Amino acid sequence: MSYTPSNTTPQRAAIQKYRAVRLPPSKVQCSGVTHRDVRCSRLVPTSTVTPYPNAADLPFYCEDHLQQGLAGTHFKCLRFPGEVRPFNAYIPPYVEDITEVYLRETLRKPPSQSDTWGYLYALLILDASVGRTNQLNRRYSEHLRNCPSLHPVLLGYYPPNPDESPEDLAAGRIKPGRMVPYVQRLERLVHLELADVAVNAPYLSPTLPHQTPKGSRMGIVPERVPCKSCHHVHEEIFSLRRYPGSARGREWEYVVYPIIMRYAWHVERFCPERLIHDYLLTMTQDSINSRFLLTKTTADYVFLFL
Repeated sequence: MSYTPSNTTPQRAAIQKYRAVRLPPSKVQCSGVTHRDVRCSRLVPTSTVTPYPNAADLPFYCEDHLQQGLAGTHFKCLRFPGEVRPFNAYIPPYVEDITEVYLRETLRKPPSQSDTWGYLYALLILDASVGRTNQLNRRYSEHLRNCPSLHPVLLGYYPPNPDESPEDLAAGRIKPGRMVPYVQRLERLVHLELADVAVNAPYLSPTLPHQTPKGSRMGIVPERVPCKSCHHVHEEIFSLRRYPGSARGREWEYVVYPIIMRYAWHVERFCPERLIHDYLLTMTQDSINSRFLLTKTTADYVFLFL
């Protein structure tokens, strides 16, 4: 009896399973509702859509329903129902229209009752990984143990501990302080915008802040494949193009962290009432919102968040 060895390796099997389960088909039915209160029958191509994490769970819209999703400038505050908040206080003008619709829907949606307190952290690997946890030392150690091929290095986390020094960011040395509420909602908002930013790299555009390009595709379109170590597809990995010149290597400080802070303002102040630390109540929006400044160093334009 002859035996033919199988070509299916664990990694290849994981790729096939991921493509079958987690990737949307090439065309999907629009998720919008017509004026007759029935689902729109139009088919929407998905091939040009930004590869968001867990894209198969997201709705897709035809052009008409996409524009309807962009209508309006404010949404009802979840914590103070009698007040409204402007979308543009959180959503930047450089994201694609579909990303803005997803962010709007996520901002309006009440957090799950099972949403917890925790931290958002970023790891430097060959790409940038952003995830959430309520035990930083344990989670970082798991990354080091389960995915050694990624060589993860902790860049930072939110909320930061003001008394922590850079050498405290090693596994087993982290001294986290307070946690942020609704960390799952915060993570989802950050992931949606980071997916757009990674693909389009608006922070590298020389026209900012005077013009805000959308869909420039100057960044990196990731191909999500299983990890060589754990055979799991890390959908929270985002490939960011490096800054040129003197800002090279400062993507965490200038790109990722300001995005986290902007949406943290939403979940900490305006989501349904929970225990909020006293000092947060004294903060002003200007003290936490990110602002940007365009400078020029030699031949390089640098998009700086202040």
